[in-house]
Amino acid sequence: MNKIANYYVDCIRDKKKTYYLIRQLEDDQIVIEPTRYLAYKTKTNCSPKTVKGNAHSLRYYLDYLDEHKLAINNVMDMKFDKQQLHFIGFLEWLKQGGHLNGTRSKMPSNETCNIHLRTVFGWYQFMEVRV
Repeated sequence: MNKIANYYVDCIRDKKKTYYLIRQLEDDQIVIEPTRYLAYKTKTNCSPKTVKGNAHSLRYYLDYLDEHKLAINNVMDMKFDKQQLHFIGFLEWLKQGGHLNGTRSKMPSNETCNIHLRTVFGWYQFMEVRV
């Protein structure tokens, strides 16, 4: 079930702000869309701790998409019932520790899983507004 992550969270400090990035583990390339969302959150004065948490949530979601051989556009094009199943699957994956890669013995709470999902929904809303 657990596999190696394909992405990691990085940060760059610029004067008084810290910007969080999501990079591909394979080649260190920045993953543009989620990083753009994180920059937006930083520029709108969201707490650095919150932005860092958002970065990890999005990293987990990108790993989930990879594991299921999906891209963002695939999810956006799904019918409502398929999207619902997709997001339920993400919650179950989190709850079972799919994002932990065997690094912890304690599984996340329902509240923590819901926070990750809320972050993913916020990212999708951001992308919809930008289109």
